[in-house]
Amino acid sequence: MIAPLPIPFPSGNSILASANRHYDEPEFIRQVLSGAKTDDKSTVVEDSVPRVAKLDSNGVPIKTEQESTTKDQIEVLQWQMWKEKQGKANTNLNAKALAFSALYLLDDGGKQLPVAMCRRNGKEVYCKAKTDIDIGDLQIPLTMKFMNSLVTVASQDEMKHPIAVPLEVSWQVTDLEKKQGVEQDNHILHFRAVPEFNLPKPAVAGKEPEWMPQHLAHLFWGIQRQVPFGDPWNCEIQFRLVVPLMTAAAAVKSPIWTHGKADAIISAFSVRVPIIVNTVALKADDELILKWKWPANNKKKTVETKRASWVEDALNKEKAKKRRT
Repeated sequence: MIAPLPIPFPSGNSILASANRHYDEPEFIRQVLSGAKTDDKSTVVEDSVPRVAKLDSNGVPIKTEQESTTKDQIEVLQWQMWKEKQGKANTNLNAKALAFSALYLLDDGGKQLPVAMCRRNGKEVYCKAKTDIDIGDLQIPLTMKFMNSLVTVASQDEMKHPIAVPLEVSWQVTDLEKKQGVEQDNHILHFRAVPEFNLPKPAVAGKEPEWMPQHLAHLFWGIQRQVPFGDPWNCEIQFRLVVPLMTAAAAVKSPIWTHGKADAIISAFSVRVPIIVNTVALKADDELILKWKWPANNKKKTVETKRASWVEDALNKEKAKKRRT
């Protein structure tokens, strides 16, 4: 018989006393020493088997799926599809940018013109020649400040408008586009340029008007239009073609390009810009009147009933027409 193992414990400790009584039982001692199974539930620890790590070409261990606590969720993003959907909006924006570049070019840095803009009785705005001007010597290109004043329309017919003027931007269809099924030779975007004209309040006698950032005094829109159709006129709208040429140089090895190569890119555009030109010789102080086709139901207004400009007159007529319909 195996001798019990005496365990000293402090007097009066009931827990230690209860544990020590097990050592007086031979069967308990035998199970402890032999490792025999008991009815008690116990945790079985398996022997650890070393795994051989796989390394990549750089000697970095490759993580296996078993070693991953979670499986990565991979999503393929269709960026090309997104880009194709943006194409139309980007094309429209690029065409407007080209149009504004053409307007800036024709404005020639704000070239001074022999024209005075006047306001009669704080209401009627008109423009007059400051000197004698020969036929065709006065050229007033369209000028604009805001890109949203160029309104995209679907066709050339929709460019006709009581107060707006037409503007077109075009460029050639590429070989790639033809392979993709585009049949026409040129892309053409049609725009209506709406008036930008907002003068400050009439000045107090002896003082200049107070010009603020929101005020607009484009000479193109200050010239009175022919009202009604058939009245005398001395200016017409003609169109000048501006050809913006954009090139990207071939990419060759240089301090700013060190890897790979790319061919040169050349792209030409055409912008059809409206310009007011005097088609009649002008004398100093002659009022400029632009040939203009107004709706048939418009009637000529007297000076006393005119608003700040022909632009406001036209807008009021459009509102009245809508109310009647």
